[in-house]
Amino acid sequence: MAGHYRNWKIASGWRAAAVAAVCCLVVVLAAGCRQGGDAQLPPLQRATVDRLNKESFLWRYRQPDKAQQCAMAALRYIDDSLPSYDEGRIRAWNNLAFSYYMMSQYNEAGGCIDTVLAFADTRHGDAERVIALLLEARIEQRIGNIADSYQLLYDIEREGLLRNHRDDVLHNYALTEYYITMLALNYHYRDGEMTEDIHPVLAEIESRRSELRCDYAQDMALNYALANSYLHLCTQGENNADNVQKALAACGDNLLLLSDSALFCRFQFANTLEMIADIVSFDYRTDTETHADHAWTCPSYVDTLCELLSLYGMQAEADSTLPARLYDEAQHQMVLYGWSPYAEVRTLAAAAHYNMMCGDTAAAFEYLTAFLDGEYQHGIAPKQELRLYNMLLASGYAASDTERRDWHTSAMELQRFMHWNEDADFFRRMELDNAERRARSLAMFAVVTGVLVLLLAVALVLLWRRTRQLNAETRALQLAKRHDVERIANVESCLSVLRHDITPFVAYLQNKELPPSLREEVLQQLLRTFENIKQWTNLSIPEGVQFRGETVSLQAVMDHVSAQVLSVKPDSDGHGTEVLFDATPLQVQGDALLLEILLRNLVNNALLHAHASRIKVHAEPMDDEPGMVHITVADDGCGMSAEAVESLFRADRPEGGHGFGLILCRYIIKKHDDNTRRGCRIWAESTEGAGTTFHVAVAEASTHNPSTLKP
Repeated sequence: MAGHYRNWKIASGWRAAAVAAVCCLVVVLAAGCRQGGDAQLPPLQRATVDRLNKESFLWRYRQPDKAQQCAMAALRYIDDSLPSYDEGRIRAWNNLAFSYYMMSQYNEAGGCIDTVLAFADTRHGDAERVIALLLEARIEQRIGNIADSYQLLYDIEREGLLRNHRDDVLHNYALTEYYITMLALNYHYRDGEMTEDIHPVLAEIESRRSELRCDYAQDMALNYALANSYLHLCTQGENNADNVQKALAACGDNLLLLSDSALFCRFQFANTLEMIADIVSFDYRTDTETHADHAWTCPSYVDTLCELLSLYGMQAEADSTLPARLYDEAQHQMVLYGWSPYAEVRTLAAAAHYNMMCGDTAAAFEYLTAFLDGEYQHGIAPKQELRLYNMLLASGYAASDTERRDWHTSAMELQRFMHWNEDADFFRRMELDNAERRARSLAMFAVVTGVLVLLLAVALVLLWRRTRQLNAETRALQLAKRHDVERIANVESCLSVLRHDITPFVAYLQNKELPPSLREEVLQQLLRTFENIKQWTNLSIPEGVQFRGETVSLQAVMDHVSAQVLSVKPDSDGHGTEVLFDATPLQVQGDALLLEILLRNLVNNALLHAHASRIKVHAEPMDDEPGMVHITVADDGCGMSAEAVESLFRADRPEGGHGFGLILCRYIIKKHDDNTRRGCRIWAESTEGAGTTFHVAVAEASTHNPSTLKP
């Protein structure tokens, strides 16, 4: 039995199958015939569809069969003449769904709802989708599946489908339906389990009531929902005059609307009578346990309602018999309405319950008999059916054992079904509440994580800036240290140059047999050497060796060097050494002073260590490297071994203390290479007993691009 209620869409008869087939056929035809947007449709044809849809909407409560006929006529007209008018088609399907809902044909209504939800978005597609989902939620409520009804309402709220509210009839209708469906879930199907959630909802509805203008029928439906909610608060312990007054006022508003014959609807009139009966019966029961000397909580409102009821030919008086007369009239009007089996069962259950509580079992039996004779579809209103079967079993109603067993079986099945759905609703709410808490926790975690990440990013930026600052300070210290080292090295270089350059002259001056004329020449050259060393010291000590690039005449450099070296080297045999400088027109790019020191060191090195008889300085362009000049300093001295040649330009030579002049030469060439970027270099070739040749490659000025020089 429980499975029958849970799967109400599956357990459909031939009418459900027929309607589903028609729905599928219409959807297929509509999808195949779409040709353009609504703006291209003929206005007169659209007006015909809109008129039929409007009529269907206006008749939805008063005559559901007529509303159904108008909706089907609109669908037929669209299929025949306007296959691309999706907006009108969706509205017609929603109207058709509501008419089936009013007639308690839930399977047929479900098929129409599925059709609406399957359509693509239209101009009012969001509102139509919400309307279809809300109708599905109300059907789920009626059949007792309150968990799924709550899920649908929860999804609508979470997805924000009603937040983009527009001030038009359709969106006002959707928003009003949302409030009605949400309130109905509490006051009809949960027995007050969520009272704490009703207050903010009621306050929101009251504050927005002026915006929710749709049509008179929707106003009456909302009044009915509000009256039920205020009565619901009273039954949960908030039995105060304010809530009773609000409930009665909502009913009074409905009676005033229904007094217009053009707006009269038996369904809403019966609902209003039943609602008034619920209110006054509660007020009567809660005032005193006896029936004597009863005083209403809001007597003026009860009197006003009785006056309004007289407009409908009812002789109603504010006494203890008022609730019974109202229930009886409500049941009579609902039978005359004849289109809502669900509402009929609900009214019978309410009337029978009141009379049972009052002890009028005879009247209660009449309503129970009407329920049994009505042959209502089983499961059409499970909660109300359960109330009726329980009253049948508890009332002592004369029946056969077979009938009582059938009632008991039906009551047990309905009881299990209702308990199953109540448990499902409880667990669904717990699940959604937990999901909300998890979402809030995740959001909080994301915020905290974002703040921590931001703080970490700020810390990293500050650390990066501090690291850059420390690196800059470290580089500055390293540069200062390097400058200090270079200054110390320059001082040592100056001292070494001094020693290296004056050593030949000291050797000459120590020769006691040196002629006076030659001694005078040696002294003059020594003075020039001191002057050059002074110049070198001034250049190198303050800031290190500075390269001052310019175009240099090699001939001028050779002339300066020739004037600073001795052309004759004294020896034991009295033989001298011939130093030759080949004339050259070549110009190179470099530092003239550094090149003079370079050539002077190479010539002096040959004079002091090679024991040569002849030294020749020569310069010529390099054939294999265009743009480079090849300078050679060749002697015919003793020469060197390959091991000695390999260590010539090293500071850690085995001889120790000798060869600084060659290290200085290498340093000078490196300065030229760093500033000209042309591959300047120095090397040596030597054969033992056959002499040594030093080679220097520097950039030629005529082919070098001066822009590459560093200042």
